[in-house]
Amino acid sequence: MKKIIMYHYIRDYSKELPFFNFLKKDNFLKQINYFQKKNILNLNQSFNDFLNSKNKILLSFDDGIKDHYFVFKKLLRFNLKGIFFVSSYPLIKKDFLGTHKIHLILGKFQLNQIMKAFEKFKIEINFEKIKTKDKNYQLKKTKNINERKKILIKIFLNFYLQKNDKIINKLFNYFFSKKEQKKIFDKFYLNQTQIKEMHKAGMIIGGHTYSHKLLTNLNYKDQKYEIEKNINHLSKLLSKKLDSFAYPYGGVLSFNKKTIKILKDKKIQFSFTSEDKYIANLKVNHDIPRFNCNKFKFGQISKY
Repeated sequence: MKKIIMYHYIRDYSKELPFFNFLKKDNFLKQINYFQKKNILNLNQSFNDFLNSKNKILLSFDDGIKDHYFVFKKLLRFNLKGIFFVSSYPLIKKDFLGTHKIHLILGKFQLNQIMKAFEKFKIEINFEKIKTKDKNYQLKKTKNINERKKILIKIFLNFYLQKNDKIINKLFNYFFSKKEQKKIFDKFYLNQTQIKEMHKAGMIIGGHTYSHKLLTNLNYKDQKYEIEKNINHLSKLLSKKLDSFAYPYGGVLSFNKKTIKILKDKKIQFSFTSEDKYIANLKVNHDIPRFNCNKFKFGQISKY
């Protein structure tokens, strides 16, 4: 049965981020071979060719990070097509997405350092009250209590706080100087020239909201702003109307009827989740599932 595979960070280890979670470049290439290149959608095929196939695989990549330029070059070499979902905020504001600020804090600092910062800014966290899905991959695979707490901190900062942007920014500016932020930022995201190059070479570019907020936490007006600003920006950049979109965070609670109405109004034909399912007969174009790459051989997260 056909399936879509979802990726995020694909890189080599950096001593600057000793606790960062990522998929090794070598393992990404091994996984492509494991899936067999002949089964992966190629550059000459469209997304509709994928939908009309029986056993095809489509590779997808979220957030518009610089790691995906390496991916693009490899896919081009192998004559393979990928779909890349890009948020516009980093391109427009030259600043990190909030969720990436959290990843960078957790990737560089130990738990005791982070908890001291929580005390400094009077951020109260009760680990026992943070609800998680039983299928949370990282929690299931992590036995170390400190690592589990860092995962819960990520969930807490992303979803539990009112005005979380303000608090995340405080923490990020506390841990990273402006000089450090600029140094990391310049190597962290795809730039507009690279995105246009990828599009012209045959890759699919899709929307991923303006600033990667959980859409179901927003009212209709704010959802509309997040979606329209992203789609309008990328459509103008590529001189082409977008037809694909991936929900930030991607679970069943990451979108609602309001979200789908806005996407339909913007003529988005296909919207993607992060539910681990095969695609049999696609009946709902705005609930297309994608497997996390870690569900397959060579897709395990690397930690140091």
